[in-house]
Amino acid sequence: MTKHFENESLREYLQNHFPSLLIVVDAIIKNKLTNWGHFIAILSAENKFQIQHKDWVNCKITISEGIVYAEAGANRKKENYGYNEFLNYPMPNYLYVIDEYLLYKTDNNGRVIEASAKFKNGETIYRRGTPPLVEEQKRVITSKDGDEQRDQGGHIISKDIGGPYEQINQVPMLSTVNQGGLWKIIENCERDAWYKRKEVFTKRRLYYNGSSMRPYKFEVQLQVDRQPVRFDEQEVLIINNCLD
Repeated sequence: MTKHFENESLREYLQNHFPSLLIVVDAIIKNKLTNWGHFIAILSAENKFQIQHKDWVNCKITISEGIVYAEAGANRKKENYGYNEFLNYPMPNYLYVIDEYLLYKTDNNGRVIEASAKFKNGETIYRRGTPPLVEEQKRVITSKDGDEQRDQGGHIISKDIGGPYEQINQVPMLSTVNQGGLWKIIENCERDAWYKRKEVFTKRRLYYNGSSMRPYKFEVQLQVDRQPVRFDEQEVLIINNCLD
């Protein structure tokens, strides 16, 4: 038996069962000038909860046993496939599975503390760049304790290998790191391996000071065809990138 929720019944259900999701929906409404009448949710017999925006085809998530399943936006193979607004407001203490091959783990503050991608045979999502992308990157700086003079919105998982444009995949980082140095070397290595249709597994761990939303350090692991790729003779590359 499935249950459907809309308007006040949806708000009441979220308040009782998913209070952090209620905050997300309120944030989407405030940001996009929509209202509760645009959202509908279904609780399936398998206890899977799906919520979506009626008009924005890509604005939806499914929650099951502490895991959020979603598709990110800007998919070049789908028309009108805008950003998934639910991924712009990550909820605390969830594992997000995005487009089946991207994983993001959040902490008590909704910050991404671990992200990974695994794909083979060149299988990934082609993202199209759109004008709102620039605004999304600026939003990273203002909403995540960035420095407008030194920082850029950097992708945790590179957009060149299908990393989402949404906020779940962006953090403030020094522009010099985002555009060059070891970080760029890693991204280029991932991209080149993907172009050659190799099996790629990449993982980042993010570290924060106190309640700051801006990471001060990354740990990066990369495997190509199941073999570790070493940078500076290290299997795990540590990048202290954000504060200096």
